[in-house]
Amino acid sequence: MVTTYHSGNFRLALDCFGKRAIIEYDHDDLTSVELVQTFYHLAIAAGWQPHAINDAMREVADDYDDRDEV
Repeated sequence: MVTTYHSGNFRLALDCFGKRAIIEYDHDDLTSVELVQTFYHLAIAAGWQPHAINDAMREVADDYDDRDEV
């Protein structure tokens, strides 16, 4: 669930395994780094291991590095 409020806030929530994790920012113009960090922290909150998330992010990044188009 992604919700952008008119007040300029950004909120990203994850419902997984009976848990809900929510990360909010007081601005809605997140950088790409902030967005990836948010996904990382949501995955940690949902119970994935840091090394598994890091490996997956590297694999996805490598896949996209090999492409000319997304």
